[in-house]
Amino acid sequence: MRYVKPLAITWGLIYFITGALKSFTLNSLDFWASVALLFCLFLLPLPIAIIGVWFQRAAGFALMLCGVGSLVAGVVAALTRASGSVSDRGTFLLFIAIWTIPHAAFALAYILPHRGKKALSAEG
Repeated sequence: MRYVKPLAITWGLIYFITGALKSFTLNSLDFWASVALLFCLFLLPLPIAIIGVWFQRAAGFALMLCGVGSLVAGVVAALTRASGSVSDRGTFLLFIAIWTIPHAAFALAYILPHRGKKALSAEG
């Protein structure tokens, strides 16, 4: 766990910078879905990873919620883009899913060690 927290914060910082750069491409067609996607996928993981230093389990569940939120917002954004072809929508959703994988990985890294401690204390 000693290396997970600095890695999570570094990952959150990289995503935050990427999200800040991508925020200039928001359009009016799917504005609210894009804003939700921007926050859930790119901007919220950094503060959540920082909070994870003190509240690991809560940060893990918050990262899971961000991952689910980004996938839902990605599906809504893909459906509102009526002009895009099916393959373009699929590529967009694949891109969102790939960017969401670290959310799940760090969320599990925050949640699972906490469960192991509970199991050890229940046995002893």
